[in-house]
Amino acid sequence: DCDDEPSTKIDYYFILRKWMEINPSNEFRCFVRNKELIGICQRDTSQSYGCIGSDKTRICSDIVSFWRENIENRFPLSSYTFDVYRPAKDHVTLVDFNPFGETTDGLLFTWPELKQKEEIRPSTGRTIEEVAEEEQGDIAQYNERNLVDSNRQTDSVIGDTYSFGEDGDTSPEFRYISDATGVQPSPYMQYGLPLDIVDLSTGQDPQKLIDFLQMKIQSEADESSDEEVPS
Repeated sequence: DCDDEPSTKIDYYFILRKWMEINPSNEFRCFVRNKELIGICQRDTSQSYGCIGSDKTRICSDIVSFWRENIENRFPLSSYTFDVYRPAKDHVTLVDFNPFGETTDGLLFTWPELKQKEEIRPSTGRTIEEVAEEEQGDIAQYNERNLVDSNRQTDSVIGDTYSFGEDGDTSPEFRYISDATGVQPSPYMQYGLPLDIVDLSTGQDPQKLIDFLQMKIQSEADESSDEEVPS
């Protein structure tokens, strides 16, 4: 006899998210590795927001406080990412959790450096270029990761502003785009183009390129034939 009954009972969860208007300049992505908050960056990398740079210390302090009070000892995983919304001082809202890995966009970080915590160097308000000058031996590695970029700045919430504790723990690295020249293209731009154009530009479908070239050759041949017709 055929038994279509499921072997185990599946419990379904219906989750609703409250709708709210969100200003992209107040969205941030946070990276936790082995229960340590190691990185924070702006979530919308398609624009430069001046308000982030002017308020970076308070932004980082608020996010770290929120994480320690609401997530650190409650979330079951040791490594994960989470997005938050911070519209004002001391006001942080959790938006979402995501896996710690390549399936989640690292945005202004690269996954090799996120997975190797020792590569993330707190910089106390210095730019990446200044850090690289101090560590000339690592300049090739910085270039490879595309981190030597004057438009990306890294800052640590340090000193009297904020500290993890007295045991030497470092605060997370904070990255943001400081001016418009560092803006990254939107990852959704490709969806606004016809699929044929995307395939031609990326070479994903060679047959379409062959068909296009054949059409071009045929069109030029037809034009040439029309020009040779006697009057």
